[in-house]
Amino acid sequence: MTKMGVTAVLLCCLLTTLASADDSYLCVSDMSTGFRYNKALDKWEIANFITDEEKYVVSRSIDKNIAWEVKRIEESSKLAFCKKDFDEYGFLYCESNIIFKMNKLNLRFLKINPNGYYNSSSKNNQDIVLYKDGSSKPYIEIGRCSPVKKSH
Repeated sequence: MTKMGVTAVLLCCLLTTLASADDSYLCVSDMSTGFRYNKALDKWEIANFITDEEKYVVSRSIDKNIAWEVKRIEESSKLAFCKKDFDEYGFLYCESNIIFKMNKLNLRFLKINPNGYYNSSSKNNQDIVLYKDGSSKPYIEIGRCSPVKKSH
């Protein structure tokens, strides 16, 4: 093996070790935009939302059927769960009532709340809708994550 080959193998081992050392991430929102229902006009409108730097923890799950889970900081209930680990491109896909996507290479995340438009209505037919118009606001939120190293 050439000197460059040995260096490449050592570098690969080092990066693998560093990547596996991350057992959780702290993610902080930057911006959020979406839609809100205007009852007076009986229509949906574009809206920007204040995130107040919402904070999330993305951590390995103790449930063997779930690879990772997403929680608001200091809350015990899961916002979303990830059935699979990060893929070969560094992407993580999680869902439940919300969708949470993260890239561990650029440490960015995307959180989507799809509820409140396609599954809502201003009509009183509760057999086919889950939400009354205006009770939930569909939005997309973006932010950045930082790895949290496990303390030994």
